[in-house]
Amino acid sequence: MQRGRHRRRLLPLLPACLLLPVPAAAQPPVESRLQAMEAQLRTLMARVEALERRGSGESANADADEDPGALVWTPGEVVAGSPLRITHKELDLDAGRLELLLEVTAPLAAPALWSTPGAEVPLAATLRDAEGSASTHRFRLVRGSSTEPGARLHLSTAVDPARAAAARQLIIDTTAN
Repeated sequence: MQRGRHRRRLLPLLPACLLLPVPAAAQPPVESRLQAMEAQLRTLMARVEALERRGSGESANADADEDPGALVWTPGEVVAGSPLRITHKELDLDAGRLELLLEVTAPLAAPALWSTPGAEVPLAATLRDAEGSASTHRFRLVRGSSTEPGARLHLSTAVDPARAAAARQLIIDTTAN
């Protein structure tokens, strides 16, 4: 009987015991914790800088400076932030396909041209090789029929894999309709 009564008295104190501070001997020294936190901060800062470069388009050009054979992505005014912003881009050399995911950031001048899946949109990719020859490919709307700010549009175009592999610059800009 005595045991049951003591258990009932001690049971409510159990959560409070879990919150008691850990003895200093069990904690790592302050200096090592500080160094670990500084290392995490440096890692996070590097990630933020990389994301900012990627968002501003600088990373593609920085990569090209490091590798002379790299493809330089050059966004035109319409996809440089207003009214459209590139959120994802992919050039699949094996499939011969160029895909873009765009975010609508401001009202479009001709929203009807951007609302029919499967139809061509007034945006093209120009692939330019080292000799200066170029080929232009119109994008088609794959998904997304809303042109309101905040909406996403998925575009795609077919490209010749050999020409894409030889390209050194990819320019994404509007076309005359």
